[in-house]
Amino acid sequence: MRHIGKEWAVEKAAELSRDLCRLHHVGNDRWQITASIGVAVLQGADFEMFYKNADAALYESKKNGRNRYTVYCKEAE
Repeated sequence: MRHIGKEWAVEKAAELSRDLCRLHHVGNDRWQITASIGVAVLQGADFEMFYKNADAALYESKKNGRNRYTVYCKEAE
């Protein structure tokens, strides 16, 4: 995903979260799925740093109540 900005990534994280949270019908059962999502933008960093930043954002989402997305922010470290 080259040349994709933070705004696009945030929009996609919100869309994914909304889509997962809808009620899903499987046979006679109803399921609701939630997700914690970490968003990071690769800006000149290598993949290892990008992955570390996304992972930090993911755990921030989990810490703050789950079923949300968090954008990595260097100042939050």
